[in-house]
Amino acid sequence: MATPSSAIAAAAPLVSVITTTYNGTAYLRETIDSLLQQTLRDFEYILIDDCSRDDTVALIQSYDDPRIVLVQNNPNRGISESRNLGFRMARGTYIATLDQDDLCDPQRLEKQVRHLEEHPEVAVVASRVHLLVDGVRKPDPMAVQAHHLLIHFAFFFGRHNTTYSSLCLRRQFVVDNNLYFNRRFHYAEDYELFGRIADCGRFAILPEPLVAYRVHARANSKVHYDEMSRNGMAFMTERYASELGRPVDDAEGRRIWDGLVAKQPPSSLEGLRELGRLMTEFTMKFIGRHATSPQQTQEIQVLAAQLWHEIVDRTVRTLGLQAEKVRGEFDALRAWTPTPVSRLRTVVRGALKRGRSQARR
Repeated sequence: MATPSSAIAAAAPLVSVITTTYNGTAYLRETIDSLLQQTLRDFEYILIDDCSRDDTVALIQSYDDPRIVLVQNNPNRGISESRNLGFRMARGTYIATLDQDDLCDPQRLEKQVRHLEEHPEVAVVASRVHLLVDGVRKPDPMAVQAHHLLIHFAFFFGRHNTTYSSLCLRRQFVVDNNLYFNRRFHYAEDYELFGRIADCGRFAILPEPLVAYRVHARANSKVHYDEMSRNGMAFMTERYASELGRPVDDAEGRRIWDGLVAKQPPSSLEGLRELGRLMTEFTMKFIGRHATSPQQTQEIQVLAAQLWHEIVDRTVRTLGLQAEKVRGEFDALRAWTPTPVSRLRTVVRGALKRGRSQARR
């Protein structure tokens, strides 16, 4: 049973911020401090400790701030159920999420709440992120999509342009659409939730980085990479089958996850062609189901072509110039093309990479 360690004030806050913790002392103080320094002050901070065996609870209890609500699980629930508990406890108009090792810009909540209040059609707003590597903030090179339909499309290719720690959701939207975490997809449950959010509401991503995502060896995405990949492939297989309107077997699900989401170059030209055929089918089905204007159709086709050329570029670097033969074979993926200089740079980098690889053998 989970037990709050402090009384909850009668008046509901504007925002409920939720952090789940487990043995988090290495970075948790920085995380809490970044949240307590927000320019928007009207929030409750629900910290759910999942039976930590270090000094996490003592660290949280060292803060004398009435906005902090400490909940101690007994027994251990796991990250999905702990997050769901936080969502159900939330009393705010909005729910913001923050992992135990990430950091917030001081104006994060203020800017996200302002966006939701000025755009009632938006259900969830996230932001671009900085990558925090050894204490240094670096820009995330992944492009941010401006339109909710392009965000939705990009989710199917692992280009979600944001992180769980940057979400700010309308609480009633969560309740109305049963948007809780599915523990079937352990360690990939946040990515799976992104897709369901985009299915039933408008998702916006602010271009300004308002969160620092900490990259370190103990992050769940690294420690549990195999399980994350396995569960990610499982839900992505289901989502592609739903969008395509046909069964997707395990072999095709593996191609989707490895080649389209995890950015692994195919090992053969036929594998590259399989990805091209799959991207063509998916793009046309997505346009048919979601696009409502010629402009939206064009924008989706441009994004699909950009993603396709990324795949070809990676394959050129591993298979060489023979992969170039496949680049222009798919009419539906020609709405955008890289410049000749960019393509030449890809070829040169590939040749250098293969040369170094052969030299090490």
